[in-house]
Amino acid sequence: MRRSHIVPKFYLRAWAENERIAMRGAESGVAQIRNLRTAGVLRDFYLRERPDGEEIYDVEWSLGEAENAAEPLLRKLPEQWPLARGSAAKSCHSAAASPATTSTASATRR
Repeated sequence: MRRSHIVPKFYLRAWAENERIAMRGAESGVAQIRNLRTAGVLRDFYLRERPDGEEIYDVEWSLGEAENAAEPLLRKLPEQWPLARGSAAKSCHSAAASPATTSTASATRR
């Protein structure tokens, strides 16, 4: 796992065409077309070293497991939106958008 995806490929796929995506270098500002395999990648980003000196990529592995579990659920979300009446998520969404919540949030930010 020398090449660590800091942005999951399944997330990038939403904006990709034929497994390629446009991206702009953070430091250079230069735009380029990249393959999803190489987009959002940093070398050894999640590399850690154990006290005995062994190099491990356990964080990368854990994130990969979570992403693999989340991907099918996220793919289904557009066809399930809006969420069914009475669902907990819809209730939370409605509460977050209510005028009382909005005015309270605005007052809190001031």
